[in-house]
Amino acid sequence: MNRQSLSILLLEDSDLDAELVQEYLRRGGLDASINRVWTRQAFANALQERSYDLILADYVLPAFDGMSALDMAHAVAPHTPFIFVSGTLGEEVAIESLKRGATDYVVKQRLARLPAAVERAFTEARERQARRTAESRLQEINASLEAAVQTRTRERDVVWRLSQDLFIICDAQGIIQSANPASMMALDASDLRGLSFADQVAPADREPARQAMARSARGEVLRDVDLRLQVGTRQRWYAWTFVPTEAGHFYAAGRDVDDRRELESRLRQVQKMESLGQLTGGVAHDFNNLLTIILGNLERVQRSKSPLTQQQRDALANAASGARRAAELTGSLLAFSRRQPLAPRRLDLNGLTRGLSELLARTLGEQITLDFTLADDAWPVEADPNQLENAIINLAVNARDAMPDGGSLRLRTQNTTLDADYCARQEGVRPGDYLMLRISDTGVGMDEATMAKVFEPFFTTKAAGHGTGLGLSQVYGFVAQSGGHVRIASALRKGTTIDLFLPRTTAAATEQALPETDPAAPPARAREGETVLVVEDNDGVREHALDALQALGYQTLAAAHAEAALALIDTPARIDLLFTDVGLPGMNGRQLAAAVRERRPALPVLYTSAYAAESLLRQGRLDADVALLAKPYEHHDLARMVRMQLDSAGSSAASAAASTAADAVVSAPPVGSISAAAAQRTAPAGARPRVLVVEDDELLRELTAEMLDGEGYDATLAATGGEALGVIGQDAAPAFSAALIDVGLPDMSGADLAAQLRSLHPALPLLMVSGAPSPALQARFDGDIRFDYLPKPYRSEHLFEALARLRARA
Repeated sequence: MNRQSLSILLLEDSDLDAELVQEYLRRGGLDASINRVWTRQAFANALQERSYDLILADYVLPAFDGMSALDMAHAVAPHTPFIFVSGTLGEEVAIESLKRGATDYVVKQRLARLPAAVERAFTEARERQARRTAESRLQEINASLEAAVQTRTRERDVVWRLSQDLFIICDAQGIIQSANPASMMALDASDLRGLSFADQVAPADREPARQAMARSARGEVLRDVDLRLQVGTRQRWYAWTFVPTEAGHFYAAGRDVDDRRELESRLRQVQKMESLGQLTGGVAHDFNNLLTIILGNLERVQRSKSPLTQQQRDALANAASGARRAAELTGSLLAFSRRQPLAPRRLDLNGLTRGLSELLARTLGEQITLDFTLADDAWPVEADPNQLENAIINLAVNARDAMPDGGSLRLRTQNTTLDADYCARQEGVRPGDYLMLRISDTGVGMDEATMAKVFEPFFTTKAAGHGTGLGLSQVYGFVAQSGGHVRIASALRKGTTIDLFLPRTTAAATEQALPETDPAAPPARAREGETVLVVEDNDGVREHALDALQALGYQTLAAAHAEAALALIDTPARIDLLFTDVGLPGMNGRQLAAAVRERRPALPVLYTSAYAAESLLRQGRLDADVALLAKPYEHHDLARMVRMQLDSAGSSAASAAASTAADAVVSAPPVGSISAAAAQRTAPAGARPRVLVVEDDELLRELTAEMLDGEGYDATLAATGGEALGVIGQDAAPAFSAALIDVGLPDMSGADLAAQLRSLHPALPLLMVSGAPSPALQARFDGDIRFDYLPKPYRSEHLFEALARLRARA
């Protein structure tokens, strides 16, 4: 026992005995603070005034006895040890006192044992107090735990009753022991108890379900086990979690993921279509350049004065026909990739559809009936009438092939409004008013696997040699480029329905008087020494254009890139028309035209491109001020478009008064004489933000530049990391709003280039693009607010959003 001071209440009427008690306590080594009383009232007052560690009491007192004192003490301080110290305490009285709560007794003749009795009583009292405190704390904990359990139980019961997730408890054999209301509602059962869990799963998923239950019974926790349940009239996907219990049972929790899986599937399909669109657009671009050269040289031979045999003339005609057919196929690829040049105008779709009735009837044949149900109040739409006619004919031909034994083809128009909920489930569709053209057949139909691929280029269900697989992909691309939406529904032996949604237009009707041309008529020729500046980076295409224009009587100047062209523009040479390719290296054709018009505002411009470049488009359509001659072009097409642009511009007195073209040719730099490094750079244009584009793939580099130009950016291009560092060395980095860097460069990694640019210019925003995610790259720039990552393939709006974010942070 710790030698601490004890507070003792001593009830003793004898002064001598009181002194003896204190003396023996002192001898026993106890430090005691003793409050002595000897009357009943004083004893009662002392008990009320304070608490004591111990009470010592004589048994025989003048006014009352020890038992009364014991009762008074227990009434006020029941846990305080009480020891009788008396000289007349008999054995029976001692036993009775212990029964009534006395802690001990010591006879006055043996006061030597008093210190031990006091020490023992105090220690036991302290232990009892500690035990009481622990028991009280335990009771509090138990009460708190019980309350928490009750709260959690209530919460669990609420979740069990109200959750939309499915909760099921099964025994080790997979027999359902309990199920929440959502489970019973989903499975349309009033009671699932006693049924097999596996039997509630779709037949195709029962074996995976049994395997999951077996693993759970062995103690495994399984998550994200996708199983289908028959919910109502259709099957829905649920992601299940299986958790075993100590009793050998298991809990199964299922969450409906059917809508999420459908959205993910649609997203994958859209991304695949976008990737295919980029691929096919790139292929069409290259082929159109080649076809331009092929057709041009065939026409050149046909125009030559060299005598040809009939066999040679036939061979040339067949070759030209094959090249035109190839051009039609690349046109279909461009339609799918949404890069075909469109000439949209306000249309009465009902009138256009009726106008095709005779052609459709001949195309379908006598075994197929044609039915029109056209809305009287059909809204006007804005679309390219030629491409829309081609789309309808393509769909009609596909329907005919799906009805070899005859049937019915129905064309119907209907005003419809696509709301936000519908559009949220369709990638790239905007809410609004649309005119729907529904084309339905009663043919053989398609299964889901076929429908998933039907709009992909080159996919066909026809026998080899009986279809290119480009018809529906062309329709898909045209409608999407027109701001619309395509929907298909089909089932085996139940026919196919394709809905074309074209946006309602409020634009006023305009008359477009396009000149009628006869290919057999002589082509329009040059007048009064008119001069055309041809800007084309492809040597073969440039030579073809120059030869064709010279054959038409035009004077020609040539440049392989924009800076060489501007050098000619800055001379006093007569130039009546700028004929430029859009996809030039460095400064593209649209940027070149803008720079030229600053120098010669009245100079007309005719663009040419192997596809509808994004720098010429607004929402998938050609700008109103753009004249475009699509590649591949033939001799009479070139003659017509050049003449049209020159006549629309009128005769330019300033150009006519300039020095002769011959003088200009002598003084002009030769084609390609501007340095390649200079061709990689774009001169600033006012306050337009500049972006450094570092991409080794030439086509992607040019496409990116055109996209940026279309949104008001100036693109400075580099094919390698070294070129990019050279540009940064020549131009102050603050002049750039951002750097767009491909990860895979030929001379260094994009990440290393980004690190060098960050070291040189800490404030320069960096946007890294790559076809595959790179956690290491993102970790390398973790925390850099001026760094962002954009996965390929990306859409133009995603690029501009990323650039806007980076510029905002900067």
